[in-house]
Amino acid sequence: MLHDEPDGRNINADCGSTHIEQLVEEVRRGSHAIGFAFDGDGDRVLAVDRNGEVVDGDELLALATLHLRERGALSGNAWPSP
Repeated sequence: MLHDEPDGRNINADCGSTHIEQLVEEVRRGSHAIGFAFDGDGDRVLAVDRNGEVVDGDELLALATLHLRERGALSGNAWPSP
């Protein structure tokens, strides 16, 4: 965990999804498969893969949607078959 003790005033000061640099370095240097960075109120997320590549929230939603579609867990399954 990084920056997990907020002071109640500056929730995104040099951290979170708006300042992801420290997370990128931590994931690269550690034995982590992935890291997640949230903004202060939790409505935005970015991911960092083991190589330090940033994956934005839109890409994460697309991956989750494809996974749910494969499992048949989407209501109506509106996309045409591949």
